[in-house]
Amino acid sequence: MRSPNFSGDYAWSNLWMPTVKDLIGGMSGAWAHLLENVSGTDEDFKRATDLMSRRGRIAVRVRKPGARDKYYWHITITAWRESRYQCEFDKLLEDGDLMFYGHATAKTPDRGSITPWFLLDMKRWKPIERQWRHEETYQKNRNVAGEECRWYWYDVRNLMFADPRIILASSTAVPPLSLKQIDYDEYGDQGGE
Repeated sequence: MRSPNFSGDYAWSNLWMPTVKDLIGGMSGAWAHLLENVSGTDEDFKRATDLMSRRGRIAVRVRKPGARDKYYWHITITAWRESRYQCEFDKLLEDGDLMFYGHATAKTPDRGSITPWFLLDMKRWKPIERQWRHEETYQKNRNVAGEECRWYWYDVRNLMFADPRIILASSTAVPPLSLKQIDYDEYGDQGGE
C-alpha cells in the first residue's frame, strides 16, 4: 500500500527519470538505452525499484530543491509511517541492488540539473548499515496528523569511510569522514525528506 502523500511526490520524481537515466548511462559507457524504467509497476511498489539494469534493481531518489546547501552529503530513507504503509527502508534492505540519490537544483529538469548525486551499492551497504545509522533513532517529518513519517539519515562521507566500494559513482569526489567527526544534532527537528 502507498502513503497518502505518494501521488504528488511520485509524479515530481518521475519528471527527473530521463535525467537520471542519462547520468547513470553516461558514466557507465553510454548504456542508458539498457536501463528499463519500471516506475509504477510491482517492481517499484513492492521492491523500491525505479530502474532495472544489467547490474540489478536501481532505486532512484531525487530530493526537491532547497535542501542541497545544508544537506549536501546526506541521504534520507523513509523508515516508518504512522499509516503503517511499508517504507522504502525495508524494501531497499530486502531487495535493493543499487540506489541513485541526488539533489535537484530546480523544480523541473528543463530549469536545472541533479547535483550532487551518488550511485550506491546496496549489497555492500547492507552489512554495515546498522553501525552507521544515527543512534538507531528516527528523525521526524513535519506532516499533518495521520500522515507522519520518520526516516533515517546517513552522511555519504561516513559510507566512504566504512567501505569506499559502497559509492560506485558520484558527481563529486567524496572525502571520507569518520563517525567521530559527525554532528548528531545537525538535523534536529528540521524535517528531511
